[in-house]
Amino acid sequence: MASVCQYCEQQYTFDHFNSIISHSANVTFRQTITHGCLCKLLAWAKAKKQSNKSPVGNTDDLPSNLTGIAHAVINTIHTCGASSSSDPSLQLKSTLPAFCTLKRSVTRALAAGNANCCLIAQCLYEPSGALQTRTPAERKRASRKNVELRHSEESLDSSRRKIRRQDTSYRQREQSLDSSRRNLRRQDSSYRQQELTRQREHNCANTAQLVSRFCNLIQSGPVFVCTSCDQLFYKHSVKTADSIRLLSLPIICTVLLGKISSDGNEYICHTCAKYIRQNKIPPCSIANNLQFPTAPSHLPTLN
Repeated sequence: MASVCQYCEQQYTFDHFNSIISHSANVTFRQTITHGCLCKLLAWAKAKKQSNKSPVGNTDDLPSNLTGIAHAVINTIHTCGASSSSDPSLQLKSTLPAFCTLKRSVTRALAAGNANCCLIAQCLYEPSGALQTRTPAERKRASRKNVELRHSEESLDSSRRKIRRQDTSYRQREQSLDSSRRNLRRQDSSYRQQELTRQREHNCANTAQLVSRFCNLIQSGPVFVCTSCDQLFYKHSVKTADSIRLLSLPIICTVLLGKISSDGNEYICHTCAKYIRQNKIPPCSIANNLQFPTAPSHLPTLN
């Protein structure tokens, strides 16, 4: 079976699924099933079938075959799981795929590593209305809301451009076209003024300007808290977390902690934002169990 990320490894244990089928009141779980959850669920189903062959037998009143066991847990999760505002509204398929089909879907999704681990397992759900649009252009536009698909499309486009740019004539035509576009935009006085302002900001003429620019960058101090890694940064090293929350990725609920800085806004550092856009848990994220321990009571209070 394919490997999953550290979060899914810790969250979706065999005890987790045992608690679900026993309808324990002490366990809470999401209604939406991800590739990582489905991967661990299939592994649990195989182990459960083997345990049912023991002298103790089937104590949970589960079906005897792998497909039935997996379907029973999937239906329980969809029926009894808790939904959140960030989870899309999904309709479970009336006829769920067989165990072997589910296994192939998970293997394909996790073939390139655990980058797709926290994405929704679409093989379990009916296609959304956004993908049932009439024209090919609308279907293409709707499919690009999938971050994984958009990243793979961008990567493919970049590879194609690099291959085409090996042709000298193509590269010269591209450079000529870019120059023509820039010259056309520069006829707008406001665009030209913005371009000159950016150049002056980045091209300091002397040491005094460099020092002045540095002082402006750090004048507020490192008081901006990253909502993912809980570290302090200067203003130019963070961005507002709203732009990340708008991506509606499943991993956001796990990584963003809702930390508010002194100015009342939620920020995220550029490093964490880069990983989250790839639907990966940032290495320094608190979600990796890197939170600061509670200060011992016998230590004096710090100012």
